Amino acid sequence: MKKTSVLIGTAAAMLLLAGCAAPAYDVEVFLSPKVKEKYGIRPSMEVDVAGLNRTTEEHFRAIGVNDYFAPENPLRSTSTHATLYFSEEDGTPKRLSRKDAVWKKFADGSADKICLLVNLPLAGGKKQKNDPRKIVIPLEDGMFKSSKRYFEITPSGLIRLKDRPEYATAETQQKNTEKRP
Repeated sequence: MKKTSVLIGTAAAMLLLAGCAAPAYDVEVFLSPKVKEKYGIRPSMEVDVAGLNRTTEEHFRAIGVNDYFAPENPLRSTSTHATLYFSEEDGTPKRLSRKDAVWKKFADGSADKICLLVNLPLAGGKKQKNDPRKIVIPLEDGMFKSSKRYFEITPSGLIRLKDRPEYATAETQQKNTEKRP
């Protein structure tokens, strides 16, 4: 009887500890065709996905996107983040896998949110209080939550999506059709 109680207690503790780890997502970022329409080309861009805790969140919310991407910026150079790259030649969707090692680093740093920043030129060139090129979302965990997060880069900034955009689904279907003999 005593052994059973110890086993049940150990199993409960392991489940509790497993639930404490920060969730990890498949983060997919899509480049809207409207970006190429606006600029005449697909501009080269970087998208940083950074894990935020209570301390770093204040810094990320306060910094301007242009300042963040400035050379030698201490916040960018010292923060834990992954960078996704878009270029004129490669506008395909980018993915940060939930299995990427950076998610463990986010958890080790007590991240409870992620921040996405894109160095897209600011629409209209005017500073805005809430820069649309930066988005912060909570790391939500739970059995009924999706393990995927979708974002789109538009000419005016980043947008969180519920699903993959239709143009991305159509491109994937077209590529799959082209591969068939």
